[in-house]
Amino acid sequence: MTPDQQFVVDVDQSADGWGFVLGIQVVPVEDLVLALRYESEVNLNFENDVHGSDNLGIFIDGEMNHRDFPAMIGFGVSYQITPELRGEADFNWFFQENADWGRSETGERISDMAGDVWSWGLSAAYQATPELEVSAGFLYTDHLWDDMDGYFQSATGAIETLYSDNWNLSTGIGYLIRPGIRLNLGVAFTIWEDETILINAGPLTIPVKTENSTTTAAVGVDISF
Repeated sequence: MTPDQQFVVDVDQSADGWGFVLGIQVVPVEDLVLALRYESEVNLNFENDVHGSDNLGIFIDGEMNHRDFPAMIGFGVSYQITPELRGEADFNWFFQENADWGRSETGERISDMAGDVWSWGLSAAYQATPELEVSAGFLYTDHLWDDMDGYFQSATGAIETLYSDNWNLSTGIGYLIRPGIRLNLGVAFTIWEDETILINAGPLTIPVKTENSTTTAAVGVDISF
């Protein structure tokens, strides 16, 4: 219905903020570990730095936009089932509704549209040899949407970085190279649930179908003295 047109947007957004993390770990009985942590909200007010072109008119150079990092609370438990096998579970709650993510054109709080998020996961680790540990687990994340269509309509770029319920499947190994030095390798596969989001474009309402999956690999080294 409209002629093809090239759009160019080149913009950086940056913000600084401070927060804190509190944690406690207790061992009520042998082989059982309980942990609780709280991460504070971080106030972030991003500034637009438009480079040369934005012929879509989405961003205004120097404009400030709130996108706070929400507070969260997490609980975890670990139990040594046998000398070789350890099981773990955790639960996390993200207080997104309390964060400031700005308002929509109709004045609604964008974070209220998104709602809070919670996740829970299970994992197991097996000490195959004195040097080698193998592990696997999963994490399920649930988004408690209040108005999914309104959120994606109001949060610029949100469709390109899809937020939806998802499953994360992970596996890893840890190898003790020498006393005090441990090499960790991990691979995670995340599958987001397909969504159809309704976007208002002038007189039209356009259904945008989304599907997404990612594979992540990580390498780390633990050093202890």
